[in-house]
Amino acid sequence: MVTNEALKQVLTVYNDASSVSMWLDTVFGQNIGNALNEGVVNMMAGQGSAQDIVKGVETAAAKG
Repeated sequence: MVTNEALKQVLTVYNDASSVSMWLDTVFGQNIGNALNEGVVNMMAGQGSAQDIVKGVETAAAKG
């Protein structure tokens, strides 16, 4: 049971939402999320590729 007033408000909005989005960097945890975010930033800056993102995520996943 939720007793915190702020969380009650969040829960009300969540329950009334027509949809909810999950972010991959959050779903997969901090190690993988950080690697994913860093890879995307590098690619957008012209300093990486899609394959670099995959390599970074695979390396992070292997670490746990």
